[in-house]
Amino acid sequence: MKPTRIPVSTRVQELKKQKKQVRRKRTLFRFVLGVLFVGSLVLLTHIPQFQIQEVRVSPRLKDSEKIKTYIDSALSKNFLLVLPKKNVLFVPQKKLIKNITHEFPILENTSLDISHRVLEVGGQERVPEFLYCGSDPNPLGFGHDACELVDKNGFDFRT
Repeated sequence: MKPTRIPVSTRVQELKKQKKQVRRKRTLFRFVLGVLFVGSLVLLTHIPQFQIQEVRVSPRLKDSEKIKTYIDSALSKNFLLVLPKKNVLFVPQKKLIKNITHEFPILENTSLDISHRVLEVGGQERVPEFLYCGSDPNPLGFGHDACELVDKNGFDFRT
């Protein structure tokens, strides 16, 4: 024997449909609102008042023009294809310092300072204490014509 189904009134069915439609409209509204919010934030990041306008490198540094060019090229890229790294809020300072000291090993104690849409790069150059020239070619790349400068901490670098 099959259980008998209790008939559902048409009014209850209509209320369920209305409730489902309201839920859909609410979800669509929230989605559109979220897209507008994220879109407006992305547009705000492109406003010139929030972007680095100038990069100044301390004139005391030996390769100041090369450093400036390197920083300009690093900041010309974007995060997630839409957020500019030139934005004051998104400048990757720690990563930039790490990359600068890797690219320019003569620099020591590199610092970045952002004020009034100007990125200032400071630091000091390593002072060579020794000159090391390898006598035999070896896996480290030292050879007869390759010499390395060594600072007081034992860090070797080329100028």
